[in-house]
Amino acid sequence: NDGTTNFVNMVYQHKATLIVPANVSSFKIYDEGGKSGAYSYNNRDTLVLIAPQNHVLKLTGSVTTAFSGDTLEVYSDSTINSSNLLGKKRSTSSGTSLNIGKMVSLGRYMTLYFESDASGAYSGLDLNVEVVNDEYNITIFNAEGGVVTVAGGKTTAKIGSEVLLNVTNLSAGYLL
Repeated sequence: NDGTTNFVNMVYQHKATLIVPANVSSFKIYDEGGKSGAYSYNNRDTLVLIAPQNHVLKLTGSVTTAFSGDTLEVYSDSTINSSNLLGKKRSTSSGTSLNIGKMVSLGRYMTLYFESDASGAYSGLDLNVEVVNDEYNITIFNAEGGVVTVAGGKTTAKIGSEVLLNVTNLSAGYLL
């Protein structure tokens, strides 16, 4: 914590695990060069994030790397052999910032793998992690022209799960 923001720096040539405390709702991730420094040559850094029970991790931010050889990959579990959420992302030209978009872990785990070669080192990772509840209440608002119910009487659903709706007593026209 720098006084205003929680953050973690990846560790050079190392696989580290961060168990996110239950009272942390967001934090930043930087490469081993930190917030304002450049990353080192020949990196092979892995950071495994573990969210608190009943939470998932939402990742956004940017990478600033060399155009070739320096990449960030993000996986949905605790290893780099799991489902890939983000394939090798790098700057479109050396030293420019590339927005990585938004991705959400499929469960409590998310793994980041940052790799660099022996030429050109830039500011690297500037990532934001938000810790979010993985289960939400299902709310059906009044529908006109029919009746909508949740199959099985479910009242909550986890992120990424399937929720089946039943529509009955349809009248002419569209039900939205």
